[in-house]
Amino acid sequence: MDKQNKKTNRIYKPIIFNNMKKVVVVIVVFVTLLAGCKEKEDDAITLLENQIELAVGDSTELKFTITPAGSANKDIYWNSSDPNTVYVKNGVIKARRLGQATITVTFYESRASSSCIVKVVPKRVEGVEISDTEIDIFVDDSYYISHTIIPSASTNRNVTWNSSDSDIASVNTNGLVTAYNVGVCTVTVKTEDGGFEASCVVNVKPVQVTGIAIKSSDDSDYSQVFYKNLFTGESMIIQYLIYPINATNKEVAFESSNDEVASIEYIEYQYYPRIVAKKAGNAEITATTVDGNHKATCVLTVRDIDIVEFATVRLAVGTEGNNTTGFYSVACAIFKISQFPTNSVNLIEIRIFPTTPDGVTVFIYPYSSLEYYSMWDEYRTPKIITAYGLQTYPAIGWKVEAEFEWMGKEYIISSIKQ
Repeated sequence: MDKQNKKTNRIYKPIIFNNMKKVVVVIVVFVTLLAGCKEKEDDAITLLENQIELAVGDSTELKFTITPAGSANKDIYWNSSDPNTVYVKNGVIKARRLGQATITVTFYESRASSSCIVKVVPKRVEGVEISDTEIDIFVDDSYYISHTIIPSASTNRNVTWNSSDSDIASVNTNGLVTAYNVGVCTVTVKTEDGGFEASCVVNVKPVQVTGIAIKSSDDSDYSQVFYKNLFTGESMIIQYLIYPINATNKEVAFESSNDEVASIEYIEYQYYPRIVAKKAGNAEITATTVDGNHKATCVLTVRDIDIVEFATVRLAVGTEGNNTTGFYSVACAIFKISQFPTNSVNLIEIRIFPTTPDGVTVFIYPYSSLEYYSMWDEYRTPKIITAYGLQTYPAIGWKVEAEFEWMGKEYIISSIKQ
């Protein structure tokens, strides 16, 4: 029995040990298989917002969640349905223009995705600034005022400009200010979006006179000093030029240093003054600007003259004057003041005395019947006058007289046809 039992123990003991080892292995394999058979959880990605608004030019980052947590290391990609409206890169979106686009994020492997609708709205104006808040500008000058819309990416950048007094200074649609008259006004820019305003005070100042030059009307060049000779009774017009030509106050005062020698006269509807030589002597005619007290001077010398020495009257007949036919002659009476302006001479009458052989006067012709050349001609000359005589051609012995007034005195000169 003992031997049998010992033998039996030797047989079963190893068997029992080996079976237990196998059971453990089987159990481990079963548990492992059981664990592998558990249902796998799907990857998921979810954007935190499914619809947002974004102003043109603005950017933002889209936030999202991923499940399970271990999927966070997996690759994803982003897409915009309209990149020209909304551009996306690595979850950061930028609004490019008004409109709408859908932004989608997707897993490469599982194709799981999530989307957000982005509506792009106008970028609102928040304010406006200008380059100058106060300027000084001269009459007839211009100045450009620039403006800046805040923010610079605002969608509606339209503005309007306005002047509080356009008679003083105006402003165009581009902010160009033009000054017209001395004074103060305010130029304002206003945004169409939001009605924001910014203003600039405009001080319009006069253009200062820097100088003056003068000349007589028959001279060509202006100067600060010029010399002139006149005969008693003559006159001249003094013209002046203000510097700069756009000076605001062009008023000028004239003064004679000796009114007895030369006086200053102002004629209605005539812009410049007239200087009249009254008696022999010297005088200075000074022009002074009201603005700045700038001066220019005419040094005048006046001389006496016997006007009769310069006056002539004569008859012209036949081919020089007019023709003669039959028993009468046609003659031309010519009166002139040689080498002397005649604007101060008043011709009263010209008389022609055609005579018969016995010396009887036939006709007298009054001044009112004469015809004259333009008074701007070098000389004031009767154009033509006719006289009729009997059998006196070629009018030898005919006499002509001219009566005129100068410097308040009357003169008579005569001539006989030889």
